[in-house]
Amino acid sequence: MSGKKVEINRKIVSRAMDELAPADVIGIENCMRCGICSYTCPFWLADNSTINVPAWRTYEINKVYSMYYTGYGIVARFLRLRRLSTKEFASWVESAYNCTACGACTQTSPMEIPNWYTTILMRRLLHLTGFNLESAEVLARNTKEVGNALGVKKDDWVSTASKVGLPIDKKGAEVLYIPSPLEVKSVDALKSVASVLSKMGVNYTVSSEISDPGYYAYLVGDFETARKVYENIAETVKTLGVKRVLVTDGTAYFWLRWQGPKSTRIQLPAEVQHIT
Repeated sequence: MSGKKVEINRKIVSRAMDELAPADVIGIENCMRCGICSYTCPFWLADNSTINVPAWRTYEINKVYSMYYTGYGIVARFLRLRRLSTKEFASWVESAYNCTACGACTQTSPMEIPNWYTTILMRRLLHLTGFNLESAEVLARNTKEVGNALGVKKDDWVSTASKVGLPIDKKGAEVLYIPSPLEVKSVDALKSVASVLSKMGVNYTVSSEISDPGYYAYLVGDFETARKVYENIAETVKTLGVKRVLVTDGTAYFWLRWQGPKSTRIQLPAEVQHIT
């Protein structure tokens, strides 16, 4: 940030938007900023703040996108008709995390604009520029360094899984159960899952290498780390020869079933199922 304006690095913009699909571009460009999306956002309903209008975040991302990827935006950038102000950018940190990516705003939007996704892109830019929340960066670092967003190390995960009675790296299993980081820290949660799968007669296993689906890193903007976790899961599925991947976490299902394949351009070689 310099004075009243934000200097944007072209390479950072390119990295931040490296997974955009045509539908994302259409969504970013077609938002009319009517504000109807705000009426289903719990954060805006709580304080009526401008920065909590989902479309506001989409417009901010639209400005960055258009300045580098549209004819009008490129010209406007050179003429200084389109830019980010330091005041706006400083609001990103609070705005980007006043969102749970629930998608209600998209359902409400007349154009079905993916405002929840532009929130993730906003966090992505904050991560790449060093302005992200430190608490968010801790989750990303933990995932990168030990493979678990909450800092649970491999030995501790294996020890907990053994105590609960979860089969580890079992060859011939049909199902690979991937817990969420929160489940790994909760023996009771793991016991409940083990009980359900046992009573259903599911031939399953867990992996000693995987104690996190990787979505924490993705949701705080560290796409590279999340992608590595996803690719590791894909390799583990092949190694173990399982036919299905099972999760009990809705966000894990979202990540492994849809967003992970989109971000990595790799499809898991097994069906992804939620325990329900």
